[in-house]
Amino acid sequence: MELKNFDKYTAISREHIPYLRDLAAAVSQSPYRPVVHICPPCGLLNDPNGLCWYEGWYHVFYQWYPFGASHGMKHWAHVKSRDLSAWEWCDEILIPSQPYEKNGCYSGNAFVSPEDGNCYLFYTANYKTEKGRIPKQAAAIMKPDGTISKCSRNPLIDGAPSGMGGDIRDPFVFEQNGRYYMMLGATDPKGKGQLILYSGSTLLEWDYLGIVRITEKGKELNLGTMVECPGFIKSDGYDVLMISLIGLPPQGDRYLNQFTSLALTGRLDLEHMEFRAERTQETDCGFDFYAPQPFYGKDKTPMVFGWLGCGEQKLPEDRYHWRHGLTLPRLLQVRQGQLYTPPCPEVLPAFGTPIQVPPHPTPYSNPKIPVCLNWSFEDDGLPHVLQVGSSEDFWSLTVDMAQRSITWDRSSLKIPVDPAYGSLRRCTFAPCSPMELLICLDNTFVEIYANNGERVLSGRTYEAGSDEIPAI
Repeated sequence: MELKNFDKYTAISREHIPYLRDLAAAVSQSPYRPVVHICPPCGLLNDPNGLCWYEGWYHVFYQWYPFGASHGMKHWAHVKSRDLSAWEWCDEILIPSQPYEKNGCYSGNAFVSPEDGNCYLFYTANYKTEKGRIPKQAAAIMKPDGTISKCSRNPLIDGAPSGMGGDIRDPFVFEQNGRYYMMLGATDPKGKGQLILYSGSTLLEWDYLGIVRITEKGKELNLGTMVECPGFIKSDGYDVLMISLIGLPPQGDRYLNQFTSLALTGRLDLEHMEFRAERTQETDCGFDFYAPQPFYGKDKTPMVFGWLGCGEQKLPEDRYHWRHGLTLPRLLQVRQGQLYTPPCPEVLPAFGTPIQVPPHPTPYSNPKIPVCLNWSFEDDGLPHVLQVGSSEDFWSLTVDMAQRSITWDRSSLKIPVDPAYGSLRRCTFAPCSPMELLICLDNTFVEIYANNGERVLSGRTYEAGSDEIPAI
C-alpha cells in the first residue's frame, strides 16, 4: 500500500478511517505479531489506561499513536473482553479533539462511580506551549451502553499547584473512607520526582493536598527525576502502590532499563501524607516493561496489565509500522509483604496444553505460536539452563539454585534489542524446592513467571530469518 506522511500531532478524523483500515490489514501480516497479547492494529502502543471490569466486560484502553511506529499524538485505543483471552476492538475511543488537549490524551485510569453507575475515564490533557507544558487533568464518561463523551467541565484541574512545575500527569483515582483521591506523577522545580495528591467529595471537583512522602524503614525513597503512572490498590490486607520512574540510576542488577517500575507494599497514611513501604521491588525484572496499572477485575479481583516495552526503543517491527504490546493480565497477590503477580488463569488456555520441560533440557525451538513451558526441578544446588532458538541464534535462561538467581541472556540473538541497556537481566528469589517456572511464548513476546509470580521477567526476542515478509 502507499504510505502517507502525517504531522506528529494529527488526531484521527473520519477521513483517516479508510487509510487506517488498509494500514491495519497490511500490519496484520507482520511476522512479529502475537496471538494472545494485546497489540495495536497499526501504529504505536504504550501505557495501559482505563482498565476496569464494567457491565460484564473487561475494558482495556491504551496509549496509541495510530499513524506509525513512533511517538506522536496520543489517543486512547479501546478493546474489551469477557474472558481476558478474546479481545474485541471498540470504536469508542478517546480522540484529542478539544483545545485543552491539543497535544494528546495522555495516561490515566478508570473509576466506576457508585453514585451514577457511569465509568469515569481520567486522563492528562497534554497541552504544550513555547514555554513548556501546562498540566491539565480531564475526564471522559463511559455509560453502561458503551458510549463515551468528554466531561463538559474539562479540564477538571487546570495548571500546576504552587511549588510544582509543568510536568504533572497520569491521574489515578480511587476511593477511601468515603472520599475520592487522585494521585498524580510529577517532577518538582528542582528536578526531583514526586507523587502528589488531590481529594474531592465528587469525581469532578478536586482540591490539592500536597506531596505524598514515600518511605521505607523511615528513609525517603529515591524517585528519580519524574514519577509517572502511579497506581494504588488493596490486596490481601496490604496497600499496594505502583510507580514508574524516569532517571533512577542502576543499582547492581536492578534498574537497568531506560525507565523503571516499582511496586511497594505497605500502608498509605492519608492523614500524614505518607506511604510507608514494608517492601519495595521491581514490578518486573525483565528487559521490556513499564507503566503497570493496577485495577479491580471481576469479583473485585486485584489485577494488573503493563506495557511490554520501555522508553524510546527501536524495534524490528517498526518497518511494518507497528510497535509494542501489553503484558498478559496478571493477578496481584501479597504474601508476607511480598508481591506476587502470576498470570490470570483465564488467559492460559489460549496457549494450549503446557509443555513439560525436563530439569536439564535440550535446546527448544520457539514455534512462533502461543505455547507455555512448565519447567520445574528440586533444589539440587546446580545451575539449570534452558536455551530457546537455534544453535546459533538463541536466548537462554539460567536458574542457579545455589545462588538463588535467575539470569536471562539475549546476547546470542542475531537481532539485538536495545543493546545500549545490556543483554542480561538477573534477579534473585527466595529459597524454594521445587523451583517452578512458567514461560509463556507468543511469537516475539516472552513472559517468564518464577515461583507463581514471585519474580517475573518480560521481554521481546527476535530470531533472524523471521522477517522475510517485505516491509510495508
